[in-house]
Amino acid sequence: MKRTHQLGYAWRIGLAFGLTSLVVLAGMIWMTLQILRLEEMQHEANDRALFEENTRLALWRIDSSLAPMVAQESVRQLATQSKSPFVKFSFQRDADGQFHLLGPGIEAGKTERGQADAFERMAKMIPSDRLLSQLPKSTLASNNMFRNAQSLTENRNRSQQEFAQRQDNVMSNNALVQGASLFGNTIPLTPIGLGEQVLLARRVPGDEASIEGCWLDWEALQNSMSELVRDLLPNARLEVCQDGPIEDGSNLLASLPARLVPGEIPKNPSRPNSTMRLFLILTWLGTLGAILASALFVYGSIQLAERRAAFVTAVTHELRTPLTTFLMYTEMLSQGMVEQQSQQKYVETLRHEALRLEHLVENVLAYAKLEKKKKTKSVPKGSVTELIGRVRPYLEQRASMSSMELIGPTPLDLDIQVHAIPSLLEQILLNLVDNACKYAGDSSLRQIHLSLEVLEQRVAIGVRDFGPGFPPKAKWFQPFHKTAQEAARSAPGVGLGLSLCKRLAEEMNGSLEIDSSHQGSCVRLFLQRG
Repeated sequence: MKRTHQLGYAWRIGLAFGLTSLVVLAGMIWMTLQILRLEEMQHEANDRALFEENTRLALWRIDSSLAPMVAQESVRQLATQSKSPFVKFSFQRDADGQFHLLGPGIEAGKTERGQADAFERMAKMIPSDRLLSQLPKSTLASNNMFRNAQSLTENRNRSQQEFAQRQDNVMSNNALVQGASLFGNTIPLTPIGLGEQVLLARRVPGDEASIEGCWLDWEALQNSMSELVRDLLPNARLEVCQDGPIEDGSNLLASLPARLVPGEIPKNPSRPNSTMRLFLILTWLGTLGAILASALFVYGSIQLAERRAAFVTAVTHELRTPLTTFLMYTEMLSQGMVEQQSQQKYVETLRHEALRLEHLVENVLAYAKLEKKKKTKSVPKGSVTELIGRVRPYLEQRASMSSMELIGPTPLDLDIQVHAIPSLLEQILLNLVDNACKYAGDSSLRQIHLSLEVLEQRVAIGVRDFGPGFPPKAKWFQPFHKTAQEAARSAPGVGLGLSLCKRLAEEMNGSLEIDSSHQGSCVRLFLQRG
């Protein structure tokens, strides 16, 4: 009952450790997921910030490229040839609403077929009153238009402020036009979005009802600007804004009535190695290492508790029997309760129990010594015949105490050298013969056979009896494996003999094996040949 209580306590500790480990691992998993989620959010925020910065740079780059073009067209005499690749043709609309093509060498009524078709489309596309209403009446009004658009962006977000700054850049270019107007009476061209096309137009100086301007090649301009910012925004494109200025200034060009559509935010495939991920890996390794070390410690503690419980149970039973015999027989002898002719028998029984206790104590002390001692590096050599001959008298004495006969081994033709420590070999053979005497004492053939077999690299020493044999699937070499019930039913012993023999054999670089191919029990000790 005590051992069961001890084992139950040990396993409760193991269960508590297991549950604690699960809680720690669950916490680590939650923390890891949260950190990875926050890291991913940080990466997304960095990608978004980079994307927005690239968008701002792209807007500046496009406006810086288009603003001079608009200014140059404003100071150009529209009847002359444009140097910009983005101008399809120049035109003039008179007060009657008729459109005329302007350009060098072009006479009234004589236009190229493509230009004539373009004029027809433009005339159908642009209502005269709508076009006229979107044009300022003077240079001052034109400048006021930019200032009014700029006022919409004051005291707002960063994109609005940058839009105002880009408008200032456009106005600086227009200031050049105003400077030219002092000499040439020139009004800046106003960009106007119509459908999917963009015009640059202004009122004719001195004739407020007439309009002149140029038609931009929007497709070529769009492709050129997209290529210009491809390194910043690979999927960017431009859209014409048809409903006037956009108040929030979001991605709006300051030079043309168009918006930059930057596309989707690209994910950065070449993200740098995260210090947080390295920290997580080290934390996991440390945590798992700590749990593993703790598990090994708890497992070792449980195993130690089991061995201690088994040892206490087995030794208590083995000590109680001879001590009871000592107490009872000495009391009977001291009180004269034993007849004279029987006293010698009682003394022999006491001697037998004393030897049994001595053998038990020697085995326990020898096993404890092996637990603490390091393995012997060098094992001396000796004649196997001489080694067995030296221990044989003790083996015969032990067999005779159980009324059994020791037979063998057959002498060898050659003097075979083996690596063995005489004291350890003696202890192994005494334990094996003692086990044979205890467990085969009731067999019909009361013999113990000692054998020698010379192999290529080893020598096998066998101890065989004709008892019931070893139980199947038993823990043959586990120390103190007997329970209290097994100790009470089986032969005397604490279940240490075979385990001790195996450890002693390994101490001499040998091995101990159970041979179940024979009747009874057969244990073979293998020693290395010298």
